[in-house]
Amino acid sequence: LGYYNRARNLHKCAQLIINEYNGEFPNDLDILINRLPGVGRYTAGAVSSIAFSQPNPILDGNVIRVLSRMRCIGSDLKKKSTTDLLWSLATDLVCPERPGDFNQSLMELGATVCTPQKPKCTICPVQNQCLAYLKQTQKTLIDIEECSSNCIFCLKSENIESNRSLVENYPRKKTKIKQREEISFILIIYRLNLKLEFLMIKQKQSGLLSGLWSFLEINSSNDLDQMNEHKRKNFIIEQIQNMTIFNKTINIENIKLAGQCRHLFSHIDKQYIIYFAHCDQNEILISTSQMQWFNEEQLQTSAISTAMKKVFNNALPQIKLKTSNGEKV
Repeated sequence: LGYYNRARNLHKCAQLIINEYNGEFPNDLDILINRLPGVGRYTAGAVSSIAFSQPNPILDGNVIRVLSRMRCIGSDLKKKSTTDLLWSLATDLVCPERPGDFNQSLMELGATVCTPQKPKCTICPVQNQCLAYLKQTQKTLIDIEECSSNCIFCLKSENIESNRSLVENYPRKKTKIKQREEISFILIIYRLNLKLEFLMIKQKQSGLLSGLWSFLEINSSNDLDQMNEHKRKNFIIEQIQNMTIFNKTINIENIKLAGQCRHLFSHIDKQYIIYFAHCDQNEILISTSQMQWFNEEQLQTSAISTAMKKVFNNALPQIKLKTSNGEKV
């Protein structure tokens, strides 16, 4: 869903408004869409209509559902032709006198009445204008030749789910993308410096978890999966020592297996196999802003993904147990 990017964009947006617009939120639709980080057509339409009473449309999931049912739009929502049609309908419908109230009402209608399952059609204020509802409730079918195959926006018979009502079949259900399975090996390097401290690396500004802090991670290969534990540990050490972020070869010994945990991203089913190892106080010298030592409190409150916090919480009890026994792992 891009939650981490939303936070970054919100911060960038606030800075830009302060620096370039004297702290005044711009009310021009083009500026909202093209200049403010993270603001797209939907957010721009919502802000401009609700805050500035401009007759601009909105199109979120709730509005898409309402419009799809009202006009029996059953084509693929990923297609540009479908989104163009929905934006066109939303533009035609928006009330010029009270655009903010209208847009909020349309969203509320989708959220409370025109719901994904079990919509409350009998109390819907626009049921007489809803083609899906009228089709569902008509007593007899008109005996005419099937022509939907020629309509690019109609719901095809093969996309209709018989266990759902006709109204519930709109909008067309999205095809679920199967999550790909991945395995990564994590090495948590720690030292004792009054408090336990853990080595964190800042991810690149692109890709999964971009810009967030992470433990040392090695993506798995089939060969690594098949290695015995001794060879696997040696391979991990070799990979870590070859990382260019370190300014010298680091001495890490006695890697221990902490366990494993699973984290589901929107498109990845990720399995983390977690190791941990002790590092002497001055073994790793911080020479870049992309690498830092975090204590437990800092780690829990910094820009770290839920996945890495899950990894950390999985390994922490064993690390504490080792240090309380006076062992160097």
